[in-house]
Amino acid sequence: MARFDVAIEPTDMSNFLAIFGGEKSKLGMSEKMEGMLQINSFSLIRPTDPLFRSSTIQNMWRQARTKADADPASAGRSIGMMEFGNGDGNHTITFAVHIVPAALHLVRKSEPWIVKDPITGQETLLPFSIYSCLEYMNMHIRADKKDQLLLRAPMRPSDVQIIRDAGAGVDSRAANFMIDKMCRESVFTLLAVGPKGARYVPIVE
Repeated sequence: MARFDVAIEPTDMSNFLAIFGGEKSKLGMSEKMEGMLQINSFSLIRPTDPLFRSSTIQNMWRQARTKADADPASAGRSIGMMEFGNGDGNHTITFAVHIVPAALHLVRKSEPWIVKDPITGQETLLPFSIYSCLEYMNMHIRADKKDQLLLRAPMRPSDVQIIRDAGAGVDSRAANFMIDKMCRESVFTLLAVGPKGARYVPIVE
């Protein structure tokens, strides 16, 4: 089972920098600022974890397994569980996914990603890893100017607060996840953007 912590960030990097730097201390409800989904963190939830062993998760997995086995096209495929949350919030979305052969083939090949930064235009070769996959997805979302992925939405005051907390060094899960992402991803390092003294603790892959 995998957990992804996400956040909504401004599509305009100048707005992100202004909020992160404390220039926009308030966001009025009438102010429109376009935001986009970004994945800040990945956590592996092992079968021994109490969350994975909960009756709700187990029932969801069994139902997905039964449904997959009843379909000749998906019988025998592995079934994984994914949970999306927003760091400090208690609201999460959990669902089952089929792990298709193409995905397994991609992971086994583990070829580097060639990604083009949508802001600077610079191409970067990223070694294949969990975090390079997250960066690739985040860049893809950032480059989706026409919102074909339907992952853009107006910024809420709570979204702005997480960015402001990250810039101010507030010790919260959501702010820490954002800081860690900023230390990893090239869109921030190429622009020499990042919190001073930020720590990055990689997961064991």
